[in-house]
Amino acid sequence: MLIDVGSSIGGLQTIFLCLLTAGTGMYLVRLQGLQIFAKMQSATLKGEEVGENLIHGFFLMIAGVFLFIPGFITDIFGGLLLIPVVRIGIAKAGILNIMLHRNRTSNNPNTHNQKPSEPTTIIEGEYSEKPDNNPHKQNQER
Repeated sequence: MLIDVGSSIGGLQTIFLCLLTAGTGMYLVRLQGLQIFAKMQSATLKGEEVGENLIHGFFLMIAGVFLFIPGFITDIFGGLLLIPVVRIGIAKAGILNIMLHRNRTSNNPNTHNQKPSEPTTIIEGEYSEKPDNNPHKQNQER
């Protein structure tokens, strides 16, 4: 995509546009990151939970990586992660997916090596050992 844009508007303008989006994005990540950090400190002092702020911080870190990588597609993903509603939506979708996966596997205690949809076969029975009265086998052991 960079090559297409570069051929349309020129190479120098494309490089400038990439640097501009990276710089603006990093500034916004830093600004929001400092705000999240201040909220976490305040919540910690009050004894409140900081889980949501940790989620925001995690996705801000990912946004920073996306915005630092040159390219317009990564800039779009990074820009979307700068929106708090998008961050929370992605986090909720991920947590819901994890919870659904755990529910499917936690109902069956033998799922560590099986697919969740495979039924478990249990065969019940009793056994006893009988002494071997075969004289040929006893001579071989000696």
